[in-house]
Amino acid sequence: MKKLQKSRFLILLTLLMVSSFLMVFTYFPAVVAGPDIPMESEYNGWHWGVEVGDELYFEAEANMRNMSSGEVVAIFRDIWIYNISSIENVTMEWLGFHEFSVVNATRCYYDPDTMDLFAWASPEEYAVFGFNETDPINHRYRAGFSALPQILPLNNSALELDILTPVINETMYTPLADMGVFNAFNYYEYNPAANSLRFENSSGYYAYAEYYGNNGTLKYGEASILANMGDLMMINVTIQRVFNYDITDEVQWGLDIGESVYYDYYEGSSGFGEAYDLKLTITNITDYIVPTPVNSFYFGEDIPMVFQVVFANLYVWNGTDYELDGSDFVMGAANNFYPMLFGGGSPPEFLMIMPTTATVEDLEFMWNEDKLRIWGAPLDTVEYNDNAELEFIISNSTGSEYIRGIVDKTTGLFKSLLALMGEIIYYELKDMTLVDWVLEPEDTLHYKINENDNEDSIVRATILGTFSVFANMTLLELDSGGLFTIPSDQPELQFFSAIIADFETWNPLTETWDFDASEMVLGMANTYWPLSPLAFSMSYGFPVLFPMGVVASDFSGLFGAYSSIYDDISYGTNYVTMTNTTLNRQLRLHFDSTSGMTTFLGGWIRQPGSAPDDWSYTSVYPLIIENPILGVSEIDIQSILVSDIEISVNLNTSGTFEYLYALYPFNPVNISLPNGTALCYFDHITTHPSMISENITLTITLPLSINLATTQVYLFAWNVSGSSTWELAPPEAYEINVLTNSIIVSYPAFSADSIIFALSYDAPPTLPGIPGYNSLLLIMGLTLCAIIIAKIKSKKKFKFN
Repeated sequence: MKKLQKSRFLILLTLLMVSSFLMVFTYFPAVVAGPDIPMESEYNGWHWGVEVGDELYFEAEANMRNMSSGEVVAIFRDIWIYNISSIENVTMEWLGFHEFSVVNATRCYYDPDTMDLFAWASPEEYAVFGFNETDPINHRYRAGFSALPQILPLNNSALELDILTPVINETMYTPLADMGVFNAFNYYEYNPAANSLRFENSSGYYAYAEYYGNNGTLKYGEASILANMGDLMMINVTIQRVFNYDITDEVQWGLDIGESVYYDYYEGSSGFGEAYDLKLTITNITDYIVPTPVNSFYFGEDIPMVFQVVFANLYVWNGTDYELDGSDFVMGAANNFYPMLFGGGSPPEFLMIMPTTATVEDLEFMWNEDKLRIWGAPLDTVEYNDNAELEFIISNSTGSEYIRGIVDKTTGLFKSLLALMGEIIYYELKDMTLVDWVLEPEDTLHYKINENDNEDSIVRATILGTFSVFANMTLLELDSGGLFTIPSDQPELQFFSAIIADFETWNPLTETWDFDASEMVLGMANTYWPLSPLAFSMSYGFPVLFPMGVVASDFSGLFGAYSSIYDDISYGTNYVTMTNTTLNRQLRLHFDSTSGMTTFLGGWIRQPGSAPDDWSYTSVYPLIIENPILGVSEIDIQSILVSDIEISVNLNTSGTFEYLYALYPFNPVNISLPNGTALCYFDHITTHPSMISENITLTITLPLSINLATTQVYLFAWNVSGSSTWELAPPEAYEINVLTNSIIVSYPAFSADSIIFALSYDAPPTLPGIPGYNSLLLIMGLTLCAIIIAKIKSKKKFKFN
């Protein structure tokens, strides 16, 4: 291998790139100018079909393999640009002392900034030809820059391949083969109709070329040859003449300047963490020259190559808006040879867009096991799937390094890319986090939490904004110890939209909101989950907010994790009910699908993996906030859970304050009402009772199906005396208006804490029925019997006619 390393620059000086095919064994003395036409003769009408200043362009593809190790040491595509810098007659010693015509050319590259060619090296020998009819070898030819001659001389106006083919074999190929530098060709042929020539040997090595008959320039050529470069090298090369050195003219992008694309992006060392929400707006698409390593036989130099680059402004979501983070961000870069910009010594530079003209064959040439090894990447296996999407997987067969990309072939955008290279890099088109929250920054959400330790809290959340969270769901599953299983229709790697808020709790003693926590997660969701399982460890308290438009079936994956606790889980239109039938314990979640707000969460809760007796009774529900005006205010209580009971609150206030309430049909505590069937529960908080000058009046109007003239009703208040019980209101605390079917409750505003009222009723008794008889007929029959008895008692006679 040491010989191989030393010989790499020698490769540069031999077969495929430079003029010294013969320099390795031939001495050139100083060149002396000779006659205009070497060896004047009636048989000598030889001349070149090119002139000084001509430019020749070739697209080349080359592959060099070390035959001892089997390793490919060079594989590349490039544009070769030659400028004919001079044509001169010289006298020199080569296979004897003779006069020759020498064509010199300069290797050039295109600079898109100046829109001109610039010289990459000094002019060098491009082709040499001489004719001497008196010499045993009366024609001599060699090519400087290529194993395939790129220009041939014409004789008068003809391309005489019948003469040139054996001349090339005898004076160019055979000397190298005799020295052991190059495989011998033992067969050659030419085809005048196709202007082609071909050299072969019995081992399968060959050189083939087609030429333009009017000027002798190469049209197409390919070769597979064996060269001794210290180690035997098999060299395969293909050369195609083109008439434009623009190698980005075939590139087509799926986005235009001014268009934007959005990504969720994570980079870190764990399977869970905050992600970036990115916006990229294309600002320019332009050609750009890039120094490209290992893309020629010049192993020690970066070769200039033109790429068409997609530049963008990069914006990062700051919680409320996209903030400019940088300009001239490279989203993608490509040319006709490579669909992506790449570098040497490290994995390819993965970007976010490829041309729509890119093919899987382009990627296979760019990313293959040989190329990865040449680059020095810690990857050695490449797989491709070319279906509706283009997928590539690049991995280390003996390690954990792994790269997987999925490209939308219609737009060329990377739908996702995962790179495990020590750290995790994962990004995908923003789709999974496209959920809508009903609340916006600076909005507030008030809600009440009642827990079975008789502690309650009133919470105010002030929305700060949203951010993205990344999670490896497999790791989540492992961390859960088997309690949580990823649904089969969900991806392993997920991004979530998290809405964050500052939190305060109400202090009834000081009548103030006390700061509790900052920038905590209020809700977390993506298009797969209305609430992430991660939210249980990240959120503040209990889930009270879901994305807008959520439906009950969206909760199936989440609540499936609770199947070990609740053996009966049912999903309704706007609720989910979970029941442990053995213990007869139930948890209910009710929500508003339009807003995504929890309307009531209550019942028995036990987390998976907890102790069997670790149950708690909890209720959580939002509070509606009103700001009474000065003087008399009447507030109509609103509820989407209770629609047939009307409640209004009358206040006479001397100042402005917050009045919070909630009306619902479910018991918020783990103590049943002492009497009757529950109608509703009403929780309300008067934050500054001293500003109420008279009693608070509640007017509760019941539906006509509950007739207050015949129905016994009960009014209860929870924990008024601190006894943690439902206490029956005294009769003087309320009155019943039969005409309006209403209950009017009057009480002083004596507390800035929560007061929960409950209303129940006993249905009026009904007459017992006799099975098989219609009630009306029964009543008529009893009435008739009464008449008959009365007749008998009065001794009046009557008879049926």
